[in-house]
Amino acid sequence: MAKRKHLKRKPSRADHFSLVICRDGVLGTFHSELDRRGIRRFILITSLALVVALVLCFFYSDNLRKRLELFTLEITDSDQREELALAQSDIGELNQQLLGIREYNDVARLFHALPLVPESERGGGIGGVELGLTIASFPKIPNSPMDSGVQRYLERSLRLAGSINYESSLINQTIERTRRETDIRAHTPSIKPIVGHIVSFLGNRIHPITGLIHFHRGIDILAPRGTPIFAPADGVVTYAGTRGGYGITCFVNHGYGYQTRYGHCSKLHVKVGDEVKRGQIIAEVGSTGMSTGSHLHYEVLVDGSVTDPMAYIFPDYEFD
Repeated sequence: MAKRKHLKRKPSRADHFSLVICRDGVLGTFHSELDRRGIRRFILITSLALVVALVLCFFYSDNLRKRLELFTLEITDSDQREELALAQSDIGELNQQLLGIREYNDVARLFHALPLVPESERGGGIGGVELGLTIASFPKIPNSPMDSGVQRYLERSLRLAGSINYESSLINQTIERTRRETDIRAHTPSIKPIVGHIVSFLGNRIHPITGLIHFHRGIDILAPRGTPIFAPADGVVTYAGTRGGYGITCFVNHGYGYQTRYGHCSKLHVKVGDEVKRGQIIAEVGSTGMSTGSHLHYEVLVDGSVTDPMAYIFPDYEFD
């Protein structure tokens, strides 16, 4: 019996592929025939090469990104150093100005008889909570040596702010004292109420009408009838009319315990409740009541007690 021969299949031309690579500008070509296995091998090698290339690109780009971030942080850190140096310089200038304010404040307090403030009390205090919140809200650069510098800057800033606030409170206190002193001066009798000659002073004397010794409660200023009478200070009219021996008279309450009275007037220019200012005409000289001639009887009371009017007549304020 004849044996069957196993015929080996001859690969067909369709199982082979040709790879042709041409390079521009160079004569010749590369030609290679690949079977299916070669094609798979070629695709695998090409894929691996692409993967490796992608991985290398990723690491390179990540490294480049980190370098860029570091470079940016260095630039930011440098900018902050410059800004911090300028800010600290400004704080130094403000401290110098604050010292000047303290000197002026001390002079003002001495002038207004206010106690001087010890140096130990003038340092601006800073609270831990306030400082912590301020530092926490400040943007930070990771691993930057600027953090400690920024903290020192914030501490100096808050301490300076505390000192300025304290000096401001002292200035406000001085201003309030100034306002009060100004108001007191405005309501303190300080001028001779009429232009004329003083002919009788405070104290015991013989009454020109009764001939008896009695206590004269004010001063008499001689002047012609109709001579204007000026208010010696700001105040409010509390009485305006005729009153016994005073004749036509008016009383003015100036506040701060001061009161003035004007007797023997011929005419009044004010009524009860009127507010008057220093130098305002309130009446005219006359000879009403118990009087022997045209003159002004002028009294000053302090806290209800009769006081020598001469102590409240300052020549610098006299009206001509």
